[in-house]
Amino acid sequence: MAFLVTILKDCSILFIIYISRMFSSLEGQFPQLGTFSFADDTTFLVAGTSIQEVALTLQDIGEKAITWGQENKVEFEVDKTEAILFSRSKKTQRKARETSIQVGEKKTSFNEKATR
Repeated sequence: MAFLVTILKDCSILFIIYISRMFSSLEGQFPQLGTFSFADDTTFLVAGTSIQEVALTLQDIGEKAITWGQENKVEFEVDKTEAILFSRSKKTQRKARETSIQVGEKKTSFNEKATR
């Protein structure tokens, strides 16, 4: 089961270079995390055995990213946060409709149209 969540969109090439230290730090703290950036998107990819595990991990990652931003004079636009679930399990896909991820003050549900 794999989960893909795009969090904290607000990037340019220089910004990506600047926040690469955050990526390294988060990947060191969360071995199941993959980070990707392209243009104005930052993506966190997390795999887990349950949707609850992944949602809690993503919340923790999101909070740590926001804290890193505050400490390094970077403000992320959490209002642009999106969550996508990739799972073959219909049961897990149904659970995704009931699960949300809290990042800062923004509560995000898994995008039903993009969840597969």
